[in-house]
Amino acid sequence: MFFRLSGLSVVVWLLSFNLSHAQTADVIHYDSGYSWRGYNGCPSRLCHEYPMPMIDWDSKYAEATLWKSPNGDPYYASSFLNFRMILPTGYNIKDNTKKYPVIIMLHGAGESGRVWTDNFNYQPTDPEYDNNSGQLLNGGNEHMLAVKKAPNAVNAFPGIVVFPQVSYSASWTDASSAQLTQNEDYIVHLIEDYLVPRYHADINRITMHGLSGGAKGTWGFAQKRPDLFAAILLMSGVPYDLAGAEKALLTTPIRIFQGGLDDNPTPGSSQNVVAAFKADGGNPELFLYEDLAHNTWERAYSEPDFFTWIMAHDKRNVYVFDNKTVVCPGIDSVKLGFSANMSSYQWTQDGFELTGAHNRYYYVTEPGSYVVNFKRPNDQQDQSFKIDIGLKAGCARIVGLGDDVIDPGQYKIYPNPAKDKVYISNIQQEEIQDVHLVSSSGQTINVSIQPGSESSAELNTSSLVPGIYLIRINSRSFRFLKE
Repeated sequence: MFFRLSGLSVVVWLLSFNLSHAQTADVIHYDSGYSWRGYNGCPSRLCHEYPMPMIDWDSKYAEATLWKSPNGDPYYASSFLNFRMILPTGYNIKDNTKKYPVIIMLHGAGESGRVWTDNFNYQPTDPEYDNNSGQLLNGGNEHMLAVKKAPNAVNAFPGIVVFPQVSYSASWTDASSAQLTQNEDYIVHLIEDYLVPRYHADINRITMHGLSGGAKGTWGFAQKRPDLFAAILLMSGVPYDLAGAEKALLTTPIRIFQGGLDDNPTPGSSQNVVAAFKADGGNPELFLYEDLAHNTWERAYSEPDFFTWIMAHDKRNVYVFDNKTVVCPGIDSVKLGFSANMSSYQWTQDGFELTGAHNRYYYVTEPGSYVVNFKRPNDQQDQSFKIDIGLKAGCARIVGLGDDVIDPGQYKIYPNPAKDKVYISNIQQEEIQDVHLVSSSGQTINVSIQPGSESSAELNTSSLVPGIYLIRINSRSFRFLKE
């Protein structure tokens, strides 16, 4: 079967295979031009190319359906998900040498298929039943323009955009369950079993965004499957479960669009989300449009880097907390993070595996090049991009001193880092003559060492250049940083 997309004939396969995401005998099918009607006026109850009210869009936004048949029966659908799709200019389905970024857009309640509670309830014979093109109403044209731009044009998106449509009031997610809803499970199939293997989608560059009910759906879906999405964007919607979302999506790039006049969600709700993430080291961006109520999406799409920002993100990026990319050995550390929900992690430094580094977070204490090898939930192996951690300015390695730092026992030094003075506490006065200052090259440095009050000593370090130094007392050593 064929559909025509902007003058390009594209083959769409009818695929059938055992459902791997659930323990059933059901079979998932994909095809174009179907709408599940459930009455005898449609062949096999699946109407093909049913007339649509927005017929002028059909040649631009390819229509397709994902449907499930119990026990593989091709003449009956127990459930389904209609979706529209845009392919980039010059797309060739036979060319498997190029991979494409993907946007999954989740619409709001008003753009649902069969029913929007208290607003419409289409009958099976109505052309708009489960096929009303509503999911294209807010964002369809903006995405089309971005996809059809020259790839190097400002704010272009030379990739694939998918617009799924739910049947009932945009019920994308279930906040009460950690399990995927039927719609969420279908989208997982759509990504893993259709877009990636058949349409050459790049599994590392899949972004999801949603508006209103679709924003809540994006929060919920991404929280359950954070491994799938390189970034998410939320328009007028906050998570059902803030603590769970923050834990799962802390390292995920996030943009939140909020109306200053909106009462669901309120500006304070979105600000609380941002504050919760930032308290743990996350860095979501908040766009607060003071003059808007709920309809933030029109302004969001007009942001000059809306699609550029999406294009910049890749699942293989390592998250660097506080954007800190330098470290001073023995003084501080750099925290690195990666996506949640991978089945395994192995951090490496300069190509060597780090013992015990099997979590999504790793604390770097030495300069070097760091990579995390990871395995996806489907057991596919992959590797992050390299992140280089340099040596902090004014900080030098300790070399040639053997075991340069010994358990200080009863001694303590402060402040650290130091500027003009360093104090040693819990030191006996007769020990002061045994205090020596040693540079990173192992040279003893003469500094003024004076007794302090109540078992303490004071070192004048104002003449020292920035770097790492040792204070030695007999056989004990203390490392400190001079800023």
